[in-house]
Amino acid sequence: MAHIVVSRPRNQYWAPLSLKIILDGQKAAALRRGQEITLEVAAGRHTVKGRVDWWRSPVPRTVGSRTVELDLADRDSIRITCQSPKLLEYYLLYFYWLFRPDRYIDLCIEGDEPPASLG
Repeated sequence: MAHIVVSRPRNQYWAPLSLKIILDGQKAAALRRGQEITLEVAAGRHTVKGRVDWWRSPVPRTVGSRTVELDLADRDSIRITCQSPKLLEYYLLYFYWLFRPDRYIDLCIEGDEPPASLG
């Protein structure tokens, strides 16, 4: 078995909302700020995505992250941190919410540099 460790820092604009972790198209976990979870998976290819539902907004909206594809061998362990994009300042919050909902959350794999642009 392989392990995917997903953590969520405390300092995020969407902090009061639950972050849903979607593993291979199915909800695998829900994280509150400051939480961490370890998912045990079989070796092979897997997809991971983060999603936040703005269920209290007047316009129902789901925002999330890009889908991360992983290829894990037996006994592999990978760490993913869910965070606000580097450029996500308060004034860009609604830009992401309206026009780039798939980039609202960055899934940063340990050792990878988080994206620095809107692209």
